[in-house]
Amino acid sequence: MNWEHNNTTKKQKSHQRPIYKYLKILSLVIIFISIGICIGTVLSIPENTENNTTINKMPTQYSAFINKEQEKPKEPFELDRSRSLRLILPAIRENESYDGKSSIPAYIEVTIGPGNGSVLMTLNNILSRYDTQESIRTAYEVASFITNRSMDSVDITYNLIADASILQGPSAGAAFTIITVAAIEGKEINPTVRITGSINHDGSVGPAGKIKEKAIGSAQNNATTLFVPLGTSLEYIDKEYCNDYGIFKDYCQTDYIPAYIDESIEGLDVIEIRYVDEAFEYFFI
Repeated sequence: MNWEHNNTTKKQKSHQRPIYKYLKILSLVIIFISIGICIGTVLSIPENTENNTTINKMPTQYSAFINKEQEKPKEPFELDRSRSLRLILPAIRENESYDGKSSIPAYIEVTIGPGNGSVLMTLNNILSRYDTQESIRTAYEVASFITNRSMDSVDITYNLIADASILQGPSAGAAFTIITVAAIEGKEINPTVRITGSINHDGSVGPAGKIKEKAIGSAQNNATTLFVPLGTSLEYIDKEYCNDYGIFKDYCQTDYIPAYIDESIEGLDVIEIRYVDEAFEYFFI
């Protein structure tokens, strides 16, 4: 009887040992999984939550403009007398040439002086579409935020001069912004630099059309540098490629070869920019 009892005990122990092993292995697995989850959680937490926002991916001077809650009080800005500036636009005439050239004479004149915060626009005999007027309004607001100046004590007048009856499109918005900043800060404008592109409320330069034509016209009018929106300095040149394929002789197809616009325009550099302030050092003298 004792033998049977001992034998039973041995059998029970032999059945229990594997269970202990499984429990030990399971415990180790759970521990390793828990450690892995903890490490993954720590690594996934950003070092600085504030830097993970869209605002902080943009230049500092635009952050207050995008996020009104973080807006800083503007510095007071007053003038004793008026001052004026002129900036040449890379304008083109639609569907026809001007004395064999692709461009037409076009300028922005800005006058800033003592006042009560009025924004004025004179067009003389030119008809202007609403998008051109809206681009002036946006340029005025962006320039005020870039310079951090309150415009309540000054008036600013935009005068558009062009050999055209209709001025359309928002592609002069970046130019409006640059000349407004220059007028506020008392800078002079480099007459050999041009810019085309609309202006967005965060200070970025939006799309513009007819880049190649504007580049040619700028070079013809003594410009050395043309700033264009990001991704627009390339053109695609059609080139015919012909080859023989078996019984097919001189089989031809068209290749579209990418090339920078200024490669075929002597004396002109075409530079892409994302934000309007990237062009300041070239414009301000």
